[in-house]
Amino acid sequence: MVVQRLADLRVDLDAPLTGDVLLTLRHGSLLLSAATFERYFSGLQSVLLLPREKSLLILPVQNSSGGNLVKVINPAGDRAVSGVELFRQFHLDDELIDGYREAIFEARWDDVCAALVIDGFFCETPA
Repeated sequence: MVVQRLADLRVDLDAPLTGDVLLTLRHGSLLLSAATFERYFSGLQSVLLLPREKSLLILPVQNSSGGNLVKVINPAGDRAVSGVELFRQFHLDDELIDGYREAIFEARWDDVCAALVIDGFFCETPA
């Protein structure tokens, strides 16, 4: 079940981290710290959320190419990217989309894909 799989993927905050960055999923949006955004997406205003097998790729795109608008959410420069439609299509837990639950995921940069990747983000295909 998706809810259990998300629980399995959540980061154990006491364990040593192996990914490059931590991303939070809350209210259907992925939250990126200002430092993460500047490191991987500096100067851009949109990204593309792309499912690939069981992973979620976050790709930088030029503004004229479309994608998901990246919104500044606080004075520190942290960002949010809405993925509500995509996450619903893949049957993610409604509490992560509309409710008050959140999940924290490790992400890594993949040079081949030129994207931040959350491995195992999607655990079943859309209906």
